[in-house]
Amino acid sequence: FKDPKRICAGAVLLQIICHLSLLLIGSNTAGFIVAMTVCQFFYQLTCIILFSMFVDAVDFTELRERKAGKTDVASGTAMSLHFTAVMFAQVLGGAVRNVALAQAGYIGAETVASPELTQGLVNMYALWPTAFLAVGFIAIFFYSLDRKTMDEVHKELEPLREAAAQKAEK
Repeated sequence: FKDPKRICAGAVLLQIICHLSLLLIGSNTAGFIVAMTVCQFFYQLTCIILFSMFVDAVDFTELRERKAGKTDVASGTAMSLHFTAVMFAQVLGGAVRNVALAQAGYIGAETVASPELTQGLVNMYALWPTAFLAVGFIAIFFYSLDRKTMDEVHKELEPLREAAAQKAEK
């Protein structure tokens, strides 16, 4: 991607807009489905972009480590941490969802549908994700690896990787 930071920030901003649109849509089921379907598209785009940004961060770190003279650079281990973070987020998401459902008035099989419950569920889908997305949106601005930087990183990193591979073969 030419400018992953900008694409990611745009996708996150569009996700925030989709979630906040639920406050206007209210209890309209069709509107809710459309808004969340559009939002899901931007979630998937963000997942793809974030993965490429993570790979760039791993390469950047590998270059720094190799320039410092370290030979036991574990890029594969760093990549596995990405999936650990994803798994942690899924667990955290489940816990947050349970808290939000309780705040909305949902108590399991005993729950009676009411306008208050409906509004609580709309608020849950509008406000909780928006809060987390806003934190992510701000965090994106601290990411400094643009395409020019990564081209330079790869230009320096490839010979170092080749030298390390040759040294390992001996």
